[in-house]
Parts: sequence; structure tokens; C-alpha cells
Amino acid sequence: MEGSPYREFLEKKFGGAVQVDAAWARVTEAGKKAGIAFAFDSIKLRANTLNAHRLIHRFQQRGDADALVERLFEGHFLRGEHISDVEVLADIATECGDDAEAVRSYLTSTEGQADVMTLVAQVQESGVSGVPFFIFNRRLAVSGAQPPEVLLDAMSKALG
Repeated sequence: MEGSPYREFLEKKFGGAVQVDAAWARVTEAGKKAGIAFAFDSIKLRANTLNAHRLIHRFQQRGDADALVERLFEGHFLRGEHISDVEVLADIATECGDDAEAVRSYLTSTEGQADVMTLVAQVQESGVSGVPFFIFNRRLAVSGAQPPEVLLDAMSKALG
């Protein structure tokens, strides 16, 4: 499997182990309150998510991708599955109703790649530089992991 060590990447990005531990503790606690059991320590490799996004695009072109997106998040954040790996993605897609061989064929081609890269460029041009990033009612944006109260307040303001 390809990918750089996840923890090492985060420590470089955020300034060290103490900062990563603090961030993981905050997100883990918020997750517990929402019934989500994050398992950050089980994520060994930093994922290149291009193929995961291509798979989402494939599902969107054929209908609904919600179950796939949920399963990808679960796989990455709760199970530590390496969502860069074509076999992992094929297994996940199969769980969500797709054909494993068709998914493997799709992901080893360049099909859908230009569409996804165009969308990435558009999103970046609009000011999105990281995840999570929420846009409410096409009016108000909130960046980063925020407490539920902040998100609720943003939703209320966007509706008003």
C-alpha cells in the first residue's frame, strides 16, 4: 500500500505530537457525544483520496452516493481502512451495491478523473482549503471542526 505515515504527516502539519494528541482528544470527545467512536490511532497511512472521490462521482452519476460516503468515512475514521487502496474501495463499493470488478476497472482507468479534478479546482477557487467545510444555504461558510452550537448558530443565521 502506498501512502506516508499518517501520524507523522499530522505532527509536521500541526507542529508536533502534543498538538495532534490535543486535536484528536477534542474530536474524539465531540464524536462520543454524537455516538461516533473515532479510531485515529488505527489510521496508519495518509490516504490519497482521489480514487475515493472518483468512486463517489461514479455513484452520483448513477444515483445516490450518501451510503457510500458514510461507508468511506466509517472505513477511514472508525476502522482505519486505507481508502487509497483500490481493493478496499472495491469492497466498500460492493457493500453499497456496486460490482467489485466494474469498480476495479473504473478505478484503474482515468474515467471520471478530469471531472473530479475540475470540481476540486472549482471548490478551491471558491475559498475552500480544507475539511470539514460547511456552506449553509449558499450564504454562510464555516471552516474546520466546530462544536455543534457553532454549526447550529450558522444554520440559523443562514436561514434568517
